[in-house]
Amino acid sequence: MSTLTVTTSSELMENYIQSDILLPQDQFIALQTQAGASLLFSIRTGGVFNLTMEVPGIRYGWQLADLSSARIQQDFPGGATCKNFAAAQAVGQQPGQPAQIQLAMVLNDGTNDHLYLSLANSDSDLSWANAPAWTPCPYNAVDATGAPIAPPSPFLIAGLFISEATDGQFIVVDAIRNPSEPAGVLSRFYLNVTAPSSPVWMPHNLAADIQAGNYQSCLGRTTQAFGVDGIYTNGTIGTSAQLIYTPLYNVFDPSTPPLPSRLNLPGSLTADAIAASRNADNTSDLYAAAQGSLYYFASSNQHDGAVAELLVHNDLLSGVRAMFAYASDGNVTVWGLNGSDAVFYLTSAQAQVGTTAAWSFPVAILTGVDAIAPYIDRAYNANTFFAHGGNGLVKAVKTPATGLWSRRNITLPPSHTTQAATPISSYTTHIQLTDATGQAAVNVPAALTATSVTSVSINHLYYIIGSEPVQVSTDELGTITII
Repeated sequence: MSTLTVTTSSELMENYIQSDILLPQDQFIALQTQAGASLLFSIRTGGVFNLTMEVPGIRYGWQLADLSSARIQQDFPGGATCKNFAAAQAVGQQPGQPAQIQLAMVLNDGTNDHLYLSLANSDSDLSWANAPAWTPCPYNAVDATGAPIAPPSPFLIAGLFISEATDGQFIVVDAIRNPSEPAGVLSRFYLNVTAPSSPVWMPHNLAADIQAGNYQSCLGRTTQAFGVDGIYTNGTIGTSAQLIYTPLYNVFDPSTPPLPSRLNLPGSLTADAIAASRNADNTSDLYAAAQGSLYYFASSNQHDGAVAELLVHNDLLSGVRAMFAYASDGNVTVWGLNGSDAVFYLTSAQAQVGTTAAWSFPVAILTGVDAIAPYIDRAYNANTFFAHGGNGLVKAVKTPATGLWSRRNITLPPSHTTQAATPISSYTTHIQLTDATGQAAVNVPAALTATSVTSVSINHLYYIIGSEPVQVSTDELGTITII
């Protein structure tokens, strides 16, 4: 190949983009593909269950899939809306093994709720998103004698949980036992999906009457669970705090109720929020935030009467109203949204999570936020979260090597070809390649990297660029344009 000459220029300038900006959603959960691209599940205004997929190599970078409307049209001629959903990602047990995406949604016909499942979806081939296979799950619970348990009327689902365990399907549904009363009390069920086409609702009695309006739950597993997930429930009965772990069923005799474990914070504190972090052996550690402190229950310290360990005290941990915990690449990250509407996080080496000195100082990343959905990016091991607030819905990514954060809106193809373009202030870099005669070097491959993980437009196509090379080619003018 002849010698090529490379010249570059970069400037801050005003560009224009004709696109829709994804608006704040009613509810959202972030997962990712096997390659590390984002998957944002959400309910948009009007009660439509959507999947917004990050797709490098296309013009706008994101595609929208409607997951619920086709099923609604098929089953509810009079109309229905999606009022709740759950999504989880069960990572493969072997390195490089594809993960599966498990989904559940609740459709409301104006009176009653109806549950649907879509399980074992690929996280590498997303063709299923164009026509997801939904299995209806009509209520069919029976008691210990086999007699049907009458459903409440109307039938309303207050909570929905899917486990990310790799060794089984664990799905929990909370229904409102007394919908006619102002403070609805919960009835809990787990779904037996041994026969995937006909799930069975199995009663799962709560150790205490938890009110629907003020409780949090998450799935997990203690060390002595014998391969069965359980559910942590944080709530109140009147003014009394309750933090309880209960196996989904008694592994030795499923016909008898499992024994609950009452977990305690020092000084009988009430937990503001809880989050479980799944370990490689499918057990989970539990984290709880209360009065400006982060507490920790190791998977081996979740017996009845167990007391949490204090890890960190910081003002950023005050009034926490949402919390998440993830283990990845030998580290644990705890995310939270506090009472001042600030997103914070802190990390520790997974082998030292019980040691206060191992935890990083809590850092606030974004303020003015009303909801978040975080995860650890597989491709770059980068802390990533979606947040919405006064400035709309944004995706934020931290580069591990530099500690720098980048943020941007989610752009979708324009609704109308005639809509006006939006001006954006952006750095634009031109890379010009010429051959030995000074002519433009056309269609020459190039590998691009960046010190910070960020999303960019390269020759009018969307890419995520970081330490791993992105392969592109010069255009008909011998140019690569990066915005």
